[in-house]
Amino acid sequence: TGYPAEEHHVVTSDGYILTLHGIPHGKNSNVISNKVVFLQHGILSSSADWIITGVTHGLGYILADEGYDVWMGNARGNRYSRNHTKWNPDTDSDFWQFSWHEIGITDIPTMIDYVLETTG
Repeated sequence: TGYPAEEHHVVTSDGYILTLHGIPHGKNSNVISNKVVFLQHGILSSSADWIITGVTHGLGYILADEGYDVWMGNARGNRYSRNHTKWNPDTDSDFWQFSWHEIGITDIPTMIDYVLETTG
């Protein structure tokens, strides 16, 4: 697509390894903006939701072209955040012992804190 892509990993306080995807700038610029935006998917989704409709309709691409440093989070258990420091999601049922509550009180703040620390 001509857009830069980044992948970052952050570990939550309860051991889930979350993946964040980024588009640091638009297609026609090489300058990383100081304007930062964080996009979080809804239930049963992933960061792909923000770009899957392509460069003309994907919000991630649109914001990058408007000069934003775009960060897209992935909640625990989705296709991009199926990792843990202790449990294997395919063999350890403990991996799946969470609810949307943990995503709200742990995952989202952990990702936002990481974005803030990384971007200043």
